[in-house]
Amino acid sequence: MALGASPDDLIAISPTEHPSVVESARIGWEDRVIKLRVDRSGRIDEDFLNEVLVGRRPRLVCIMAANNETGVLAPIEQLAALCREAGSLLLCDATQWIGKLPPDNLEGADFLTGCGHKFGAPK
Repeated sequence: MALGASPDDLIAISPTEHPSVVESARIGWEDRVIKLRVDRSGRIDEDFLNEVLVGRRPRLVCIMAANNETGVLAPIEQLAALCREAGSLLLCDATQWIGKLPPDNLEGADFLTGCGHKFGAPK
Protein backbone atom coordinates (compact mmCIF):
# COMPACT_ATOMS: atom_id res chain seq x y z
CA MET A 1 0.00 0.00 0.00
CA ALA A 2 1.19 3.52 -0.75
CA LEU A 3 2.46 5.45 2.26
CA GLY A 4 -0.39 7.43 3.83
CA ALA A 5 -3.10 5.81 1.72
CA SER A 6 -6.05 4.06 3.24
CA PRO A 7 -7.00 0.57 2.02
CA ASP A 8 -9.97 2.06 0.15
CA ASP A 9 -8.04 4.76 -1.73
CA LEU A 10 -7.80 4.51 -5.51
CA ILE A 11 -5.40 5.98 -8.06
CA ALA A 12 -6.31 6.80 -11.67
CA ILE A 13 -3.60 6.86 -14.32
CA SER A 14 -3.48 7.64 -17.99
CA PRO A 15 -2.57 4.63 -20.17
CA THR A 16 0.09 6.78 -21.86
CA GLU A 17 2.07 7.41 -18.67
CA HIS A 18 5.78 6.72 -18.53
CA PRO A 19 6.56 3.16 -17.40
CA SER A 20 8.02 4.54 -14.15
CA VAL A 21 4.59 5.94 -13.22
CA VAL A 22 2.73 2.80 -14.29
CA GLU A 23 5.09 0.53 -12.34
CA SER A 24 4.99 2.74 -9.24
CA ALA A 25 1.19 2.67 -9.33
CA ARG A 26 1.16 -1.10 -9.73
CA ILE A 27 3.54 -1.61 -6.81
CA GLY A 28 2.17 1.07 -4.48
CA TRP A 29 -1.53 0.69 -5.18
CA GLU A 30 -1.74 -2.93 -6.34
CA ASP A 31 -5.28 -3.70 -7.50
CA ARG A 32 -6.62 -0.20 -6.73
CA VAL A 33 -5.46 1.34 -10.03
CA ILE A 34 -8.07 2.77 -12.40
CA LYS A 35 -6.88 3.08 -15.99
CA LEU A 36 -8.14 6.22 -17.64
CA ARG A 37 -8.94 6.33 -21.35
CA VAL A 38 -7.49 8.32 -24.20
CA ASP A 39 -8.98 9.05 -27.61
CA ARG A 40 -7.42 7.99 -30.92
CA SER A 41 -4.99 10.90 -30.82
CA GLY A 42 -3.83 10.04 -27.29
CA ARG A 43 -5.69 12.84 -25.49
CA ILE A 44 -7.35 12.15 -22.14
CA ASP A 45 -11.02 11.24 -22.50
CA GLU A 46 -12.36 14.00 -20.25
CA ASP A 47 -15.86 12.52 -20.10
CA PHE A 48 -14.47 9.24 -18.80
CA LEU A 49 -12.17 11.08 -16.39
CA ASN A 50 -15.19 12.96 -15.04
CA GLU A 51 -17.10 9.67 -14.63
CA VAL A 52 -14.17 8.22 -12.67
CA LEU A 53 -13.83 11.35 -10.54
CA VAL A 54 -17.52 11.44 -9.65
CA GLY A 55 -18.21 7.71 -9.43
CA ARG A 56 -15.00 6.27 -8.01
CA ARG A 57 -13.40 9.33 -6.33
CA PRO A 58 -9.71 8.42 -6.68
CA ARG A 59 -7.33 9.95 -4.18
CA LEU A 60 -4.76 10.66 -6.91
CA VAL A 61 -4.93 11.15 -10.68
CA CYS A 62 -1.75 10.89 -12.80
CA ILE A 63 -1.65 12.61 -16.18
CA MET A 64 1.39 13.35 -18.34
CA ALA A 65 1.65 17.00 -19.45
CA ALA A 66 3.47 16.41 -22.74
CA ASN A 67 3.97 13.09 -24.48
CA ASN A 68 7.25 12.86 -26.36
CA GLU A 69 6.00 9.98 -28.53
CA THR A 70 2.69 11.47 -29.70
CA GLY A 71 3.23 15.19 -29.20
CA VAL A 72 -0.02 15.45 -27.23
CA LEU A 73 -0.15 18.33 -24.74
CA ALA A 74 -2.65 17.80 -21.93
CA PRO A 75 -4.83 20.72 -20.80
CA ILE A 76 -3.47 20.49 -17.27
CA GLU A 77 -5.25 23.57 -15.90
CA GLN A 78 -8.61 22.22 -17.09
CA LEU A 79 -7.94 18.68 -15.84
CA ALA A 80 -6.69 20.04 -12.51
CA ALA A 81 -9.96 21.94 -12.09
CA LEU A 82 -11.95 18.73 -12.65
CA CYS A 83 -9.81 16.91 -10.09
CA ARG A 84 -10.07 19.73 -7.57
CA GLU A 85 -13.88 19.79 -7.89
CA ALA A 86 -13.99 16.08 -7.11
CA GLY A 87 -11.51 16.32 -4.23
CA SER A 88 -8.79 14.35 -6.02
CA LEU A 89 -5.13 15.34 -6.21
CA LEU A 90 -3.41 15.66 -9.60
CA LEU A 91 0.13 14.44 -10.21
CA CYS A 92 1.52 15.73 -13.47
CA ASP A 93 4.59 14.26 -15.14
CA ALA A 94 6.05 17.42 -16.66
CA THR A 95 9.35 15.88 -17.77
CA GLN A 96 8.83 16.71 -21.45
CA TRP A 97 7.32 20.12 -20.65
CA ILE A 98 9.81 21.74 -18.28
CA GLY A 99 12.24 24.03 -20.04
CA LYS A 100 10.37 23.85 -23.34
CA LEU A 101 6.92 25.29 -22.68
CA PRO A 102 5.52 27.97 -20.33
CA PRO A 103 5.22 26.71 -16.76
CA ASP A 104 2.05 28.70 -16.11
CA ASN A 105 0.09 26.13 -18.19
CA LEU A 106 0.83 23.59 -15.46
CA GLU A 107 -0.91 25.60 -12.74
CA GLY A 108 -3.38 23.69 -10.69
CA ALA A 109 -1.45 20.43 -10.54
CA ASP A 110 -0.88 19.39 -6.94
CA PHE A 111 2.38 17.62 -7.77
CA LEU A 112 4.81 18.03 -10.67
CA THR A 113 7.56 15.61 -11.56
CA GLY A 114 10.40 16.16 -13.98
CA CYS A 115 13.93 15.13 -14.88
CA GLY A 116 16.71 17.66 -14.68
CA HIS A 117 18.68 16.13 -17.54
CA LYS A 118 15.96 17.32 -19.92
CA PHE A 119 17.08 20.89 -19.30
CA GLY A 120 20.82 20.66 -18.70
CA ALA A 121 21.35 18.83 -15.42
CA PRO A 122 23.44 15.64 -15.32
CA LYS A 123 21.65 12.34 -15.89
